[in-house]
Amino acid sequence: MKNLSSVIKSLPEVSPKPGFEERIFLALESAQMKELRMKLAFIWSGLVFSGGILFGSIYFWKDALIESPFWSLVSLVFSDASIVLAHMGEFAFSLLETLPVMPLMAIFAGLATFNLFLGLLGSFRVAHRQERPFFA
Repeated sequence: MKNLSSVIKSLPEVSPKPGFEERIFLALESAQMKELRMKLAFIWSGLVFSGGILFGSIYFWKDALIESPFWSLVSLVFSDASIVLAHMGEFAFSLLETLPVMPLMAIFAGLATFNLFLGLLGSFRVAHRQERPFFA
């Protein structure tokens, strides 16, 4: 019986078929491109969705924001500044009581998510060196 090393040496050398390495690299590149396209699609869909939320919240809450009594109190600063300065503590509490919190939070939440996805798009473009302008 032959020893193991002589048996292994007598086996023919196995080599892959021509073009096998190229097919592997093409499959890897294809998988990477698919992953990048999925990430970019997620970023763009988030950008469009958050932009819609932002404009929807502005459209829905604009009347409540504009018609708030907060702006009447703010106008007192310009018309009766001496009275406002004399009673600054009460005036500040009155401003806080009439501040339209829900409209501002809705608009700022939409703005924050829009800016988040815009930043993700910018960092994606920088990381993957896409030289095209954002909206081309």
